[in-house]
Amino acid sequence: MERRSINKLIFKFLVGDISRQEKEILDGWINDSGENKKFFEKVCGSKFISESYSNYKQIDYEQAFDGFMRKTGQTHKKIWLNTWVKYAAAVVLLIALATPAYYKWKNSSQEVVPGQPRAILLSADGTEINLEEQSNKDIKFDNTIIATNSGGNISYNVGGDIEPGNSYNTIIIPRGGEYRITLSDGTKVHLNSMSSLKYPIAFNDSVREVQLTGEAYFEIARDKKRPFYVLTDEIKVKQYGTAFNVKNRQKDFVEVVLVHGKVSLIHDNFTKEQVMKPNQLATYSKSSKKVVLADVDIDPYIAWNIGKFIFNDMSLVEIMENLSLWYDVDFQFEDEDLMALRYTGNIPREESLENILNTIQFTTDVKFSVKNKKIVVDN
Repeated sequence: MERRSINKLIFKFLVGDISRQEKEILDGWINDSGENKKFFEKVCGSKFISESYSNYKQIDYEQAFDGFMRKTGQTHKKIWLNTWVKYAAAVVLLIALATPAYYKWKNSSQEVVPGQPRAILLSADGTEINLEEQSNKDIKFDNTIIATNSGGNISYNVGGDIEPGNSYNTIIIPRGGEYRITLSDGTKVHLNSMSSLKYPIAFNDSVREVQLTGEAYFEIARDKKRPFYVLTDEIKVKQYGTAFNVKNRQKDFVEVVLVHGKVSLIHDNFTKEQVMKPNQLATYSKSSKKVVLADVDIDPYIAWNIGKFIFNDMSLVEIMENLSLWYDVDFQFEDEDLMALRYTGNIPREESLENILNTIQFTTDVKFSVKNKKIVVDN
């Protein structure tokens, strides 16, 4: 009997919607082999259910359930879905975890761990310091004390004879890393994977200016006399005290999301500063030299800052790009048509890559395998 049909019967059994005839078919399959019986007992075991449900309580349940219904060829009434969707989707994910396909993927892959606090600090004289190796230590150079902690954060205590604005450090975050830095003025910056920030050890008396490549979340220390500028390769983001996210990764676009406060975008091509309001996304096109402002749900854009992935109708290729950066793995699409598939989910960033991929695999028409140290995406 096909695995898909068995999964459907197990699902109906667990949600209490199995007919007598279906139960007889399921019992026959269970008694057909010891392997089948072991699988069924594993899925129905209370410990497995509680642990698996706990692991997946952040998943977008409606998406998962819809995926299951598509795979099993069922339809459902919306009222029934609203009543049972969370429990039903949890059952779907339990079956996904216990299926041989899951174990085949897990056993064929090397251990992949989520991103960790990792960074290289470049001093003004070119000295490289691996911050991962300096955890909970004070680093001293150029009459400056840099304090590190095990949580992936550094902060500056600058000596009085440092000339403001003349001595720069650069912090570089590799793929599979993240780091937090508290600048000399008290501004807090959280840097995402594959990002770098160049900044003065001490800001001067008139302006505060840093240069960003990649992605970072800023919480600017308030200072009405000294505006704070984030420089990308094309535009400046200006503010005095606020919280926002800047993404300068794509070749063609720069994205700025404002959480609270007020920021403006500056470019030589603009006739005036482009002022943003909270809960707005500014998308700057490097080709057209124009910016578009839009009101958005900002959560998917800043979720990484609080340890989450939020995929809101996101294409599979974008999801794989996010996972690639965080888990330090490469993905290869065998069928380019799969890139355009859309997916919605809410998953902790500390979740294992295996669990995330198996959830996607079970709720969409996508399969993952390992080939030449790359994760292959196929159907």
